[in-house]
Amino acid sequence: MSTVSAKKFFEAVAMKANRSSEGTKIMREWAGHYNGKVIQFETDIERFYLVVANEKMKVHDGEYPAPDLTFKGSSKLISD
Repeated sequence: MSTVSAKKFFEAVAMKANRSSEGTKIMREWAGHYNGKVIQFETDIERFYLVVANEKMKVHDGEYPAPDLTFKGSSKLISD
């Protein structure tokens, strides 16, 4: 998996989660009463964040000003 960037890995995860009734249920329960949650990733080669809202997950380029959680590490470490 080290040839796949962390962002590409999470784009695939988002696609599967968005298409799955179990995935949308898990996202709805996880977000709870909040409008959504943001998870940011900062790697050696890219910065991106996931937004989980309205039973959907979407990957965005760049940095979010106030994420709920930030992961920092090498792309290989995050995607493996």
